[in-house]
Amino acid sequence: MGELLDFQYLFDRNPVAMCVVDDETLAFLAVSDGAVREYGWSREEFFKMTLRDVRAPELVPALEAALALPDPAVLTTRHRRKDGSELVSRGELHRVTIGGRRLRFAVMRNVTAETQVAEAHRRSLEDYHAVVERSADGVLTHLADGTVGYVNPALVTFLGYRDPSELVGVQVLDLLHPDDRDAIRTRIDQILATGEPSPARSVRFLGRAGEVRWAETRGVSVTFEGAQAVTVIARDLTERRRADEELRLSEERFSRSFRASPASISITRLSDGRFVDVNERFVQVSGYRRDEVIGKTTLELKMWIDPREREALFATVLRDGRARDVAVRLMKKTGERVDLLMSTEVIEVGGERCMLALGRDVTERRRLEEQLQHARRMDALGRLAGGIAHDFNNLLTGIRGYGDLLLEQLPEHSAAREAADHIRRATVRAASLTSQLLAFTRRQSIETRVIALDDLVRQLGALLRRIIGDDVTLALRLESERARVRVDPGQIEQVILNLAVNARDAMPRGGQLTISTARATDGAGRREVRLTVADTGSGMTEEVRARIFEPFFTTKEVGKGTGLGLAIVHGIIEQVGGAISVETAPSIGSTFYISLPEVDEPSAQPSGPDPKSAPAPQGKETILLAEDNEEVRDFVQFVLKRAGYQVLIAEDGVRALEEAAAHPREIQLLLSDVVMPRMSGGELAERLARARPTIKVLHMSGHPGPAGLVGGADPDDPRARLAFVQKPFSADELLRRVRATLDAPAP
Repeated sequence: MGELLDFQYLFDRNPVAMCVVDDETLAFLAVSDGAVREYGWSREEFFKMTLRDVRAPELVPALEAALALPDPAVLTTRHRRKDGSELVSRGELHRVTIGGRRLRFAVMRNVTAETQVAEAHRRSLEDYHAVVERSADGVLTHLADGTVGYVNPALVTFLGYRDPSELVGVQVLDLLHPDDRDAIRTRIDQILATGEPSPARSVRFLGRAGEVRWAETRGVSVTFEGAQAVTVIARDLTERRRADEELRLSEERFSRSFRASPASISITRLSDGRFVDVNERFVQVSGYRRDEVIGKTTLELKMWIDPREREALFATVLRDGRARDVAVRLMKKTGERVDLLMSTEVIEVGGERCMLALGRDVTERRRLEEQLQHARRMDALGRLAGGIAHDFNNLLTGIRGYGDLLLEQLPEHSAAREAADHIRRATVRAASLTSQLLAFTRRQSIETRVIALDDLVRQLGALLRRIIGDDVTLALRLESERARVRVDPGQIEQVILNLAVNARDAMPRGGQLTISTARATDGAGRREVRLTVADTGSGMTEEVRARIFEPFFTTKEVGKGTGLGLAIVHGIIEQVGGAISVETAPSIGSTFYISLPEVDEPSAQPSGPDPKSAPAPQGKETILLAEDNEEVRDFVQFVLKRAGYQVLIAEDGVRALEEAAAHPREIQLLLSDVVMPRMSGGELAERLARARPTIKVLHMSGHPGPAGLVGGADPDDPRARLAFVQKPFSADELLRRVRATLDAPAP
């Protein structure tokens, strides 16, 4: 004990917590200042305690076990202070013998803070492990040599495996697509060499079945089980990449469809109406290059014929989000009109609302529809004109016939004769007007012959110069080499004169009228003769040009134009199998192109004296007259009887059959109107022919012939062309036609 006291001073003043206890009782025998400060008890209080008293009660058994350990005993345990607080102490117990007494010498160090840090780290690792295990992203840790040491469940699922053990121990590069391995090996080396984490990168993994799986990966340097390693976090991109690929393919398909579509397609921003894109068909239809359109609006390009159509279209799209088959009229770069049926849809392009517009070019269809409507109008007008002509010609027949008879009976220089002559000339003008009405409907009977077109135009030259006046220059360029056409010369003269008069009116301050001929070939290889009439006048707008061949359409002042001129021209040309078109523009002038089929036949030559100069022929034959118009019937009866013929009278076909049945002797001629109530002239002729095979037939009508011979007469029969007389006719014309029919050979 004396030795112990020798070191008492040094022991007591030691700042380290130390104590000496009895080996058996564990009673404190000495404590250092460090122990007093650490635990809070005074030395006097310590000397009344044992080592067990500074332990938590539940840890006393562990103390007993530690005392049994070989010397020295090292243990870390929880101690309690005087104030009841706890600390973690790591101590060493040494057995010593002093003065024959067995003692325990303890040196203790407060490791509470270190223990707390270690515990927090442990809990952090546990939390981290729990997070990684539950993470939706795949986590993989591999050693520096590439051996996989850990994978979380998400990565196992991502690659299609069943258990982590299937992946632990394999080489990480074996899990990657072969084309990505070199780049990833370089990336791993950089992470291990620098310790810096790698940026995100898309990587292709190989699933358990060999399928490609996409992931966005990041790598970071870590220590795994005491060795340098790399942890990789992989976020599944497979579905997104698949969606991106489908979107790319969809956009590619859309782009191909957009570019190759036969429909005109454009994309414009709804905010300002500016073009974002157009396809090749749009370029073809509009005439604008793509770079001329992008960034512009249709208004800036002046593409709308009527801007109100644009406003209506945009209003519909903004209201309904779409529009379907809206008819619009646009102006091409060349100034030509194009008709479109437009359908639109609102789409998003680059996050901005745009209008996708698909236009079907229906210009040709519209043109054909207009032609069909025009043809129907012409047909309806033709029917109307035919009906008017029939009734009007019946009236004119009586007026003209009786006027001619009156002229024959009046003295040469009497005033009454002059009045009768005026009546006759008025009927001729009225008949000409009826002829014009029938000409534009192609219902007029024409007499065609083969002529050289150059000769006809050349003969008209002097007359044309008088018509157009001195301030208009006439140029004839006849280069068709006297090619021949089959036409009615009078009608072709009427065509040229009509076009010349129109040209003169379009050049009030003078100009040049050019009439030219040339040989040409149509699209089917057929030869034709081209007649061109061009002026340097005021020209026409597109709207006027589209209507110039309509009957009764005119731009002239009231009283200065009937609107029949060009309609008659159109009818005449089409009636002889030709075609007519026009090129025109305001202030440029107009050029009419007329194409007539060329023929190889020789030109017709007039022969013999004019039969009309001879006296009207007479006869004694019996004629059955069938005519529903009383004035015509009375006039014809008077003329025939005066010429010596025997005449049977009937007001219609039924009555004519009755008259024929009641007449026992031969009837040489049936003179019949074509259109009559109850029975037509054609049917009457057929029925009479069955009963009287030798009877001859002469038809007459206010309708044009020979196409007017309905109900039995064949227009292609030469006798049908001969046996017809067009109302209104004179007494002389009637008698000559009656005689010619009677003298014709029997069929």
